[in-house]
Amino acid sequence: MLEARSGDGVVFLDLETDQYSCCYDPERPIGNYAELLAPVRAIGHDHAHPIAASPWIDARPSDMPRPHGLDIVRFFFALVRASLRSRSRSVAHLASVARTLRAKTPAVTMTPQEAANLFRYLLSLTPFRPKCLLGSFALLHFLDSYGLRASWVFGVQLFPFRAHCWVVSDGVLLNERRHGIEDYRVIWTITPTPR
Repeated sequence: MLEARSGDGVVFLDLETDQYSCCYDPERPIGNYAELLAPVRAIGHDHAHPIAASPWIDARPSDMPRPHGLDIVRFFFALVRASLRSRSRSVAHLASVARTLRAKTPAVTMTPQEAANLFRYLLSLTPFRPKCLLGSFALLHFLDSYGLRASWVFGVQLFPFRAHCWVVSDGVLLNERRHGIEDYRVIWTITPTPR
């Protein structure tokens, strides 16, 4: 069970059932709700932590190499692979896959920021607009095809409730902008395992 405070409430993410829940209690500190809910085994060593402001910076849109045929193949392969791996799977399962992606030595020198801009550009040429979960998962696969790795961040917001996820590398937002996540509190960060 993961938790994060958002305003006067606390949001819980049950990794086993893929369900969010919340409690409204401005007086009670975070961490005292465990006895109210059935115990659930947490996956990995990732912890929830609220953020007051985004610690990340926006990627520069100009950092994008010109796409080649192999880039397009990698892009579609990443989309298909992520789609097949996410079908009827829990977020905990996707996290374990993302954690263990084994990036090979890159054949082309490219930064995560350049690869992410290339991914977004190629995605804009398709009629397919994945939601944040599949889009982030596919981006992680695309980065992996270039030998690059990044962290997958999950955030929540209350009043109204919303959940969102995005990808970050070395303090740079790869598929989101700061203004798009400023109201979210981080509930889970999935970092890749060391090579």
